[in-house]
Amino acid sequence: MPRRIAGLLAALFVLLGAAPHAAAQDLKERKIGIVLIHGKWGAPDDRHLYRISYALQSAGVMLETPIMPWSRHRNYDVGYDDALKEIDQAVAKLKANGAQRIVVGGHSFGANAALAYSATREGVVGLVALAPGHVPDLGRFRQAMAADVERAKVQAAAGKGNEPFEFNDLNQGRREGKRTTASIFLSYFDTEGAAAMTRTAAKIKPGAALLWVIGENDSLFATGKGAIYDQAPAHPKNRYASVPGGHLDTPSEGVGIVLEWLKAISN
Repeated sequence: MPRRIAGLLAALFVLLGAAPHAAAQDLKERKIGIVLIHGKWGAPDDRHLYRISYALQSAGVMLETPIMPWSRHRNYDVGYDDALKEIDQAVAKLKANGAQRIVVGGHSFGANAALAYSATREGVVGLVALAPGHVPDLGRFRQAMAADVERAKVQAAAGKGNEPFEFNDLNQGRREGKRTTASIFLSYFDTEGAAAMTRTAAKIKPGAALLWVIGENDSLFATGKGAIYDQAPAHPKNRYASVPGGHLDTPSEGVGIVLEWLKAISN
C-alpha cells in the first residue's frame, strides 16, 4: 500500500477512534506474510479494503497486494494459471522479507483465487476467504454466463482459442462488456475450471486452514457454506463466520475475526 494512503488511513482511524484490534498486539513476532487479493473490477486501494489492510499492517503482518488480471486496470489480460503465478511472485517477496508463515487471502474474486492457489500450492498455512465471489459453477451466475461459455468452447475447439473474444462479465448483478481471448475467458469461466470453488475447496492442500467470512446479506450467504466451505478438508483451525451487511461490507466487518484467527493458526 502506498505510504501516502497508509498515512491517510492512520489519521482516519485515529479520528474515528478505530485503534488496531487488541488481537493485533502480538502478531508481529510471528512473522506472518499475507497476500491480500482484491475483487473483480477492483484494485488493492479500493475503499472497502482500506480498514483490513491498515489493521494487518498495524499488527505487524507483512502484506503484499498485487494488481490481478481481473482488476479494472487489466481486464483479463492473462489466464488463471498465470494469475496464480503472479501470486507466487507475491509470496516470494514476502519470504524474501522474512515471512515464515504464508497466508493467502482475498475479497470476492480474490477469495476465489485464494482457494485456487491453496489447492495447487504447498506451504500455505492459511487462506482467508472474505465474501467469496465469482461462481461459474453455481446457480444464477452459471446460468447467466452459459451462452458465453458455450460460444468460447466452440471457438477454442475450432482452433481459435487465442483469437479475440468479447463477453458480458457479471459482478454482483452488474454486467460489463469485456474483451480477451476465448482460452483466457474459459480459464476463468469454465464450470469445471480453476475458478470453480466447489471443486477447488476440496483440493486445498493439507496443512492449510480455511477462514470463511461472509455478510448476512451476501448473495452467496445461503449456499456458500454447504456448496463450498463444507467441501474443504477438515482442519482444527477451519472457521466459518458471518458478519452484518453485504458483499462490500465484509472486509471491514471481519477485521477482528481475521486478526483473532491469525493468532490461532500461528500458535
